[in-house]
Amino acid sequence: MDAIPMCEGRFKTLARTLCAGALFAAPYAPVFAQNYPVKPVRVVQAGAPGSLGDTVTRLVFSRVSEATG
Repeated sequence: MDAIPMCEGRFKTLARTLCAGALFAAPYAPVFAQNYPVKPVRVVQAGAPGSLGDTVTRLVFSRVSEATG
């Protein structure tokens, strides 16, 4: 029974430390944010040009391109 209060104290200390760290780090979060993707994304499709896989890949990723900007 003596171990339970000791664990509770350690948990409270850990919780306080994590909360304090989150509070101090929160204002800096926008500094590290980046627009994704910065460069164009290349899609490599293993197959012949004009094949079904090529056509489907082009259709899917043209919509992905529109959605991501």
